[in-house]
Order: sequence, then structure tokens, then C-alpha cells
Amino acid sequence: MIKQPKYFAQRSFGYMDLFPQGGVGAECGVARGENAIDLLHMTKPKKFHLVDPWDHEKPLGPYGDPNNLFRGDHQLFHEYGQGYENLIRKVFRDEIKSKQIEVHRTEAKPWLDSLPENHLDWIYIDTSHFFEETFETLESSIRVLKKGGVLGMHDFNPAFYQWDVLTPTLHFIHTGNLQCVGMAPPADAATIFLVKKK
Repeated sequence: MIKQPKYFAQRSFGYMDLFPQGGVGAECGVARGENAIDLLHMTKPKKFHLVDPWDHEKPLGPYGDPNNLFRGDHQLFHEYGQGYENLIRKVFRDEIKSKQIEVHRTEAKPWLDSLPENHLDWIYIDTSHFFEETFETLESSIRVLKKGGVLGMHDFNPAFYQWDVLTPTLHFIHTGNLQCVGMAPPADAATIFLVKKK
């Protein structure tokens, strides 16, 4: 029987309710680390991988970095993008030292492809938001996610027509790989929560 997906006023409530506690997880697309802080505290992972190229020269289309679209501050990513990794290493200094957190400066797909199948308990994806990269990242994520593992997709929102997170996500729901189990509103990153079915 299909259950109605849960609705969460904030995506962090979804982390508490849906993500396995004490597991092995990854955030692909970390930027400044605000969401990584929530994931760390809400899921208390045994191992947490932070994956981001922090590439301030990567072409992100005419709108620039998605984080800056509504502020019109397209220089922010260029000026501070180079320092994001250093910021992450300061914020999570203790967790990195204890090896609870590992930082990987790379694109999501090659990192995911380096992992064995059924390795991760959960993944949160917030990469470029463009169709091809989102599709490939999802495809690789499904391979390394355990059956019953949880996947969070950032900006699952039809209003963001200049990117395409929806089509790849709906493709893998349609193929039966993923099932929607929860949603968070556009005001809080428009996150869709999915469970790996097969």
C-alpha cells in the first residue's frame, strides 16, 4: 500500500524523522556548510562525507550560482568560493580530526562512482541543479545507497525553470528505483525525500 508522503515545515525535521541515526552519509554540494551542520546534528552519523569541488570558475549558466540568484550578487561565489573549503575545515575541525567527517574536494559523480554498491545509509544532493549533472549524480547515488536508504534532493521546485532537478528525480521515481516519502516547502529549500526501493 502506498503511503502519503510526510510534509515537513523544515527540511531539518525530515532529517530527524527519516534519516537513519548513526549511519554513513554524504552531502554532495556543501558550499558554506550550513546544511551540513544540520545533517551532522540531526543524524549523528558514524561517518559523514562532505563532497564539493568548490570550483568558483565552473560555468553555472547565465544566472550564476543558484544561491545568489535572488540577491543579484553574482560576485559572491567568485570572490568567496575559493575559501569555502577552508571555512568547512575550520567549522568541522574536531569532527575531521576524529575522522567522523571526511572532506572530498571533487565533483559528486566521480566520488560516488569510487564507492562500492550499497555503501551509504543516506545522501543529500545539492549540486549544480542542471539536468545532465543531476541525472548522473542521482544514477550514481542509487547504486551506492543501501536498499531502504534515504536520499534528499535540494530545490525540487518547478519555479526554478532555469535548472532541472525535477525531471531526473521524477524519472527515477517512475522507474521504481525511488519512492517519495516526504517534502519540505520552497521556503526551506524545496527538499524532496526519497527512499531507495530496489
